[in-house]
Amino acid sequence: MSLRKVFWCVRMKKILWRREWKSQGEESVTLFLKATGLREYSRYLCFNNPFTHERSLLSNMKYFPWNADANRFKVWRQGQTEYPLVDAVMRELWATGWIHNRIRVTVSSFAVKFLLLPWKWGIKYFWDMLLDADLECDILGWQYISGSLPDGQELEQLDCPQIQGSKFDPEGEYVRQWLPELARMPIEWIRHPWDAPLTVLKAAGVELGLNYLKPMIDKDTAREHLREAIFKMWEMEAAAKSATSDQMNEDIFDNSDSIETSVILKVIPKEKS
Repeated sequence: MSLRKVFWCVRMKKILWRREWKSQGEESVTLFLKATGLREYSRYLCFNNPFTHERSLLSNMKYFPWNADANRFKVWRQGQTEYPLVDAVMRELWATGWIHNRIRVTVSSFAVKFLLLPWKWGIKYFWDMLLDADLECDILGWQYISGSLPDGQELEQLDCPQIQGSKFDPEGEYVRQWLPELARMPIEWIRHPWDAPLTVLKAAGVELGLNYLKPMIDKDTAREHLREAIFKMWEMEAAAKSATSDQMNEDIFDNSDSIETSVILKVIPKEKS
């Protein structure tokens, strides 16, 4: 069944639900069409830019100093960052092979911006682990998070896992399900247990440093490291452009001979056609 066929069938269903005043059905159709549009957009980008699985669409990102730390990557994969929401998501992914689309953004943003891990590592891991893995959507998502798309998320934007946790898991039930060591933590401390009073930790059975550690990196330090990496990227890009311009000024030559002519259309006279 073609995408066009699916689109119009779903649109007709939306019109029928609107006439029947079924707002929930209308909303579900809108979300479905939005997801379908994102999938087709990712296919469009990857088809026209087949290098996107290994190179950023924005050329300046090739100068970004990623931290290729295998130990940090392992900690992130195993859900041991000590950020409750991030750890819960990564443990669910390991156990089930699926996580919600919204929190995929949360954990990928943490890997790229808190830990400065190469986004290509994230693509590979999601491709290996997700049961609904889709290469083009995977590429689009990680390029979007890492600031590699012209219309993607800004690289400077740092999403705090605690704020995301209060937004997507306000009661802390999701964290309690996947982090049994925090199952008895009160709501007000479940997103940052390292700040809880000793009496609260003792009542919840949490021993910092034993069954639960402090975060591997705090938000302010991560923000500073990200800012320094961005500045370094700009400096390296400026230096590369300067070196290129200097070389062009020194060596001036006619490069018309090197242009490939096989793609240029030729006019063929009628008598020879």
